[in-house]
Amino acid sequence: MSQRLLFIVLCMWVPSCLGVEVGIRTGSYCSEAVQQIQDDWFTLKESLVTPGVRITKPRSDDLYCVAPSYVRTAIERPTTSQMRCFTFQGSEDAFCCTGGLSECAALNPAAVVEAREKEKKRAERRAARKAKKEAKKAAKLAKENNQVP
Repeated sequence: MSQRLLFIVLCMWVPSCLGVEVGIRTGSYCSEAVQQIQDDWFTLKESLVTPGVRITKPRSDDLYCVAPSYVRTAIERPTTSQMRCFTFQGSEDAFCCTGGLSECAALNPAAVVEAREKEKKRAERRAARKAKKEAKKAAKLAKENNQVP
């Protein structure tokens, strides 16, 4: 399944991203924006990712190009980066543009879904380890209580 088709399928569940889908470009159209997002990820991730989603530095295929013309209908989000980030009213979807607004890119919703799944699995593993540890502790305590003279 191509990234574009996957994005369109994901957008069926997130209607606000359909407005951004039209601006997708392929190739090196936004390679500078993608590179800047990757380089400045730890500053920009708060603007591009909803709270509670842990995404380490994104790969190039985790980002897609957005037409700079979408800036006209978007609301700017404050950042401490040289890039300028925007969102649409009533939406969590965001994109960032180079300083001159010549190139823009956004995080692929599939990368967010993948990050949420990874976090869910991590939480399940932590809960399983905690339960196992507590069960061992309870078994040890029960054993000690039965061996008291």
